[in-house]
Amino acid sequence: MNPETLKAPSLAGGGSVTQPKRALSRTRAAVDLGLMLLFALAAAVACWRGSQGLDQRLARAVRCGWFDADCSRAVDNVTNPQSAQYRAPVHPLYALLIYPLVSVVRWAGLTEPVLAVRLVRALAAAGSAALFYLLVRVLTGRRLDSVVFTLLAGASAAAQTWFIVPETYPLGLPTILFALAVPAVGGRRSVGPAWDVFAVLATLSMTITNGMVGLATTFARHSVRRAVGLTVVGACILLGLMAVQQQVFPTALPYPWSPGERSFILTSDAGGPARVSVAFVSHAVVMPAVGTVWLEGNAGPVLSV
Repeated sequence: MNPETLKAPSLAGGGSVTQPKRALSRTRAAVDLGLMLLFALAAAVACWRGSQGLDQRLARAVRCGWFDADCSRAVDNVTNPQSAQYRAPVHPLYALLIYPLVSVVRWAGLTEPVLAVRLVRALAAAGSAALFYLLVRVLTGRRLDSVVFTLLAGASAAAQTWFIVPETYPLGLPTILFALAVPAVGGRRSVGPAWDVFAVLATLSMTITNGMVGLATTFARHSVRRAVGLTVVGACILLGLMAVQQQVFPTALPYPWSPGERSFILTSDAGGPARVSVAFVSHAVVMPAVGTVWLEGNAGPVLSV
C-alpha cells in the first residue's frame, strides 16, 4: 500500500479538528468585542446624561461644593492655554494630553468649553468601561464574571459621583486600568518592558499619586534593579513632556512636586485613618448618607461622606 494514502486521512482529520477550534475562538472574541463596545456605549451615554442633570454652574464655580471638586479649573486648564496651571505639579500632563482632544471636539462643532470637556469625559468613561471588562476577562477567563463586575463598577458610587462632573479623576482611570492590564496580559503572553515604562508614565501623567499603580505593576513584573531602571526612564520622559507642556501653558511648572499637598493628608474633617479606610474600601462602591462640611476657602458647604 502506498504510504501517502496512510498519511492523508490523518492530515485531513487533523485539519477537521483544528478548523472548528479556530472558528470557536473567533466567535468568542467577537462576543467579547461586542460586549466591550456595548459597555463602552452605555458608559458614555450614562456619563453624558448624568452630567446633564447637574446644575451647570458647578462647572464654572471656582470652589464648588461637589465633594471639594475643582470643576472650574478642570475646564479652564484644558480649554485656555493662558489659564493658571497651578495644579500642574499634581496633575503633571493633564493639560498637555487633554487640551488637544478638547480642541478637536471644539473644532468639530461643539464649541462650548463645558460641553467639549463633557464629551471628552464621556469618551473616557467609554474607554474605562471597555478596559475594565477586558481586564477582568483576562484575569478570570470567565465572561460572566467580566459582565457582573463591569456592571458593578459602572453602578458604583465612585463612577456615579466623579464621571458626571469636570475633574481629573475620570481621565486618570483609563491610565490605571492600562497599568493593571500590563501584568494581566503579561501572564499569558510576552509583554516587553516598554509597556511598563508607558504604564509608569501614563499613571503619573494624570495624578502624581496614581503613579503608585504603575510602580506596583512594574515592580511585580521585574527584578528590583530593572524595575528601578524602567521607572527612572518613565520619570525622565515625564519631565521632558512637562518641559514641552510649559511651552504651551506658560504657568505650568516643569516638575511634579507640590509640598502644599501635605495639608490635605488626614485633615480633621476626614475623621481619622479608620474612617478614611472605610471610605476607601466601601464608600467608593456603595454611597452612604451624604453630609456636608465647611472648608476654608469655600463660599458654602461641601458635600462629604
